[in-house]
Amino acid sequence: MANHVTTNVTFHEINDAAKAKLAELFSRLRPTEKDRHYQWFGDLWVDGKDGSPTYEETEQYAWTVDNIGPKWCYVEEVGDDYFRTESAWSYPDAGIMWLLNQLAELDPNFIASATFEDEGLNFFGYEVYDANSVYEYEELQYENIVELVKQEHPELNEMWDEEEEDFTDDGRDLFYESVYEIVYNKSDNFITNEIEYLKEYRKEIEDEN
Repeated sequence: MANHVTTNVTFHEINDAAKAKLAELFSRLRPTEKDRHYQWFGDLWVDGKDGSPTYEETEQYAWTVDNIGPKWCYVEEVGDDYFRTESAWSYPDAGIMWLLNQLAELDPNFIASATFEDEGLNFFGYEVYDANSVYEYEELQYENIVELVKQEHPELNEMWDEEEEDFTDDGRDLFYESVYEIVYNKSDNFITNEIEYLKEYRKEIEDEN
């Protein structure tokens, strides 16, 4: 069974035209089936125009891998300026870039961010986008996450079993009590700082012109 990866995308600056386009894209999602709270991410590509894929085509493995990234991806929640997906093994980087490119045509100055995490903590990543592409990006693998938590809790160094390459029982409890707050704080700080850098850069360019 595939590890589930949760991705959260947030729009920090977006104009009304791009926001309306985002709402239109998500209006293409088919109603959820009974007892199911998620919807197929590939539905966003189906607009009924010439060249548009069908719903059936977007559910094919090859189409999903080529256009979204992971072999399956569902939309779990949508708001005015954010959405959340769940996917298999990896985050839907190709799909997110396609969506952002649709918005960039209407808002060349939008700013968005994404966080993505593997349910088994194999990786945790975060990035900031502008209308051109990924502005900044960082991804932590499990070993990086372990070291990050050890920095906050040095006592964990004494609870690490080198032979097993894992924490002792007490160490594992402390690790999981702390890890999510630590990585969420790191991603929040990264995103906040990079957005500020991006805004400052834009202001410098504007002042020069």
